[in-house]
Amino acid sequence: PPPPPSGALTRDVFRSPGGGGVRQDDDDDGDWEGTNDNDDYAATSPGGGGGGGGGMGINDNPFGSKQSPGNVFEKALPGNKGGYKFSGVDGMDEEVPEAEKEEFAEGEHPLDGVPLLNENGTVHDLPTPEHLSKGSDRQEVEKLVKILGEYRVRCFFSSNWQLRDAVLTKTSMMIESLISDPGFEVAAPALCSMIERAVDDRNPKVFLTSLIVLDDVLHEMEKAAVPSATCIPMLQQIVTTLTVKLSDRAQPKAVEGAFSMLVNFALSSCVGHVYMGSVALKSLPSRVAPKTVVARFELLSKLVAEFGDEAVSGSRVLEFVKDANGFSNKDGKVREAAKDIVKSLYGQMGSDVLSYLGDISNRMLKEYRKDLSKMQTVGDPIELGEDDEDGDRYKSGLPTFEKAKRPVKKAEREEEEEQAQR
Repeated sequence: PPPPPSGALTRDVFRSPGGGGVRQDDDDDGDWEGTNDNDDYAATSPGGGGGGGGGMGINDNPFGSKQSPGNVFEKALPGNKGGYKFSGVDGMDEEVPEAEKEEFAEGEHPLDGVPLLNENGTVHDLPTPEHLSKGSDRQEVEKLVKILGEYRVRCFFSSNWQLRDAVLTKTSMMIESLISDPGFEVAAPALCSMIERAVDDRNPKVFLTSLIVLDDVLHEMEKAAVPSATCIPMLQQIVTTLTVKLSDRAQPKAVEGAFSMLVNFALSSCVGHVYMGSVALKSLPSRVAPKTVVARFELLSKLVAEFGDEAVSGSRVLEFVKDANGFSNKDGKVREAAKDIVKSLYGQMGSDVLSYLGDISNRMLKEYRKDLSKMQTVGDPIELGEDDEDGDRYKSGLPTFEKAKRPVKKAEREEEEEQAQR
């Protein structure tokens, strides 16, 4: 039997068994409970992909000609019946009309075998995907059509999230045959381009199903022993998108999936922990949300725990945390994430970690020393002194006394003074 996918990736993170890349929700709108995503819109991000009708960037429209100031891809129309609207395509406004229902014989539907949310339904019940717009620049679409067929590509670029999710599930089912014919050299770049858009999809179900396809592609790369120098350029933008996804705390399941996939990249021979270490150490903007800092620290902490200084040296990690103001940050979650990194590195660096803490308060320094002194290290251990013990009394900011002092009466004071004079 073939080896399992690399790393500790668990598909239960991405979807329930037999769920076809989707998880049941209360209102069947494609969003998990508690999310505010619009029903049928994909993400829109300049220069990035979206895995759906609204996911293309300003300079990256696979349906029409190269973008210019007068040729701007707007967005998918709302609703399952919406097509795509373009402004100024070749000097004209063009709206892709709703496609007429296409009928397929039993067993011949391009999405045949894909399980749906409705257990009693079939892929024949899905709406027909919109037709693609005619345009001069169709290189990306043509690459996908060559391996998936036009109908499936229309599903992938549809404004309907169920079609996008279904075609990704079908692609996962077809991976081995696609790698065999038309071959890895043709299939892998097209599939990575497809995944690059899908992982940027705002719909959480589509995003999680895209991770299934990504895991499959990575597994096929490993089976073919493709060198990292070939794989990394195809996966680079995907890695960047998943790293950003870590800070999306509104969708914890998506964060969990992205985190697992990034660790999987580090464990894979086609990407590796050295490359992922360099990704995790990319400098953060000067003004960044605390949740973004926490997400990056958590990734670094995981890499340190899994690979030690093989992924990245401890000194570089601590310098990164210090430059990001992690040790004395106003946000408590940032400080806790920074402390977790210090604890992970203490085992190999010993007391040297203290020199990277910067200008933190004496109280915080004593807390660090006390916590680290309880841990084992191959370096120089931290030994507590009297100052460290005394420091614990002042954590509340209020003075305390070992023994309460009662008021001294006047007669007792006079008696003490007389005894002193004698």
